Amino acid sequence: MRAMKDPSVLFEVYVHATESQEKVAEAVKKCVPSDLLGRLRWSLHRAEGYFGNPILIMRLEASGEDLPERLVGHVARELKPSDKERVSRNFDRYVDEKGILSLRLDKQRAYIGELALSSSDAICIRVRAKPRGRATALEAVKSIARKAGLVS
Repeated sequence: MRAMKDPSVLFEVYVHATESQEKVAEAVKKCVPSDLLGRLRWSLHRAEGYFGNPILIMRLEASGEDLPERLVGHVARELKPSDKERVSRNFDRYVDEKGILSLRLDKQRAYIGELALSSSDAICIRVRAKPRGRATALEAVKSIARKAGLVS
């Protein structure tokens, strides 16, 4: 994730050769409020899998004071209470040493409009707050998550 002064959000998903780029893009769009789609920067990067298979890495990036809370709030409203409870109970496990909150959403379920946590082949969401350093950033990102209704 590039260093940005404002809080930022990165959506990243791998599109495998057997998947439709358009359908994966639709799944990602369902993780974002429609009124914010125009404020996000889309990028595509080509990569190669372990066995030489083509992989497309799709990224959506956004930064700004209001965006992280609004994007996390949208995800929080769409998640099942059990998924939100899991994030709330284990919040420290969802935040890395740099204070970046990472959520993984099920790509297939997102396509049909249901947001759910996942551990594989997921839409990855990374939220970074302004402060540097894990302790300060952890509190800042936890504040974003609380205001957005993701954690209690």
